[in-house]
Amino acid sequence: MHEVKGFIGRNLELWRAPLCPNPSFQLAFQEPDRSSVLRAFRNSELFRSNFDSMLIDWLNKPLVSHPCVLTIQEHQSSVVSVAISPSGKQIACSSADGTVVVCSTKTGEVRSVLRGHFEQVSSVCYSPSSDMLASVGWDQRMCMWNVKTWEEFAAPRSFATILNTVTFSPQASYIAVAGGELGGSEESIF
Repeated sequence: MHEVKGFIGRNLELWRAPLCPNPSFQLAFQEPDRSSVLRAFRNSELFRSNFDSMLIDWLNKPLVSHPCVLTIQEHQSSVVSVAISPSGKQIACSSADGTVVVCSTKTGEVRSVLRGHFEQVSSVCYSPSSDMLASVGWDQRMCMWNVKTWEEFAAPRSFATILNTVTFSPQASYIAVAGGELGGSEESIF
């Protein structure tokens, strides 16, 4: 289902103003050979009886759909913040739905869905060594996650106001958070 959603999202504009007849089949035919979208179209009776000889196949078709674009659609609400680990192997996305989704930057595979917040997670940040992930949110909490186990290092730390951003110092000696609502602010370094 994930591949189908991605296929529709990538090609929605082309269906609105098609440049060729039968854009659905032509676009599906351009998907990577192992794509479930292409296999479904090729196996349909409508495709085999009407369009098989009309479509153009690529000689050097990419092995993945848009290899330079990684689309992650795991959240139930809007994505608020993203962070790529210093190792470049993971991406963490925070959301208004109160979760942090961690995925492989290479495949998009979900590694973990972190549920330590009760409201919007406004910022995420990896430690310089990629072994910790910090998340802060509108629930006035900061959570620290062990990147190997995806468990919290300790109980979440509470603050007096909503938190908007978090960052590590270069040697991970300090963590800085900042937040506040209209008329006030809080900054902490510890």
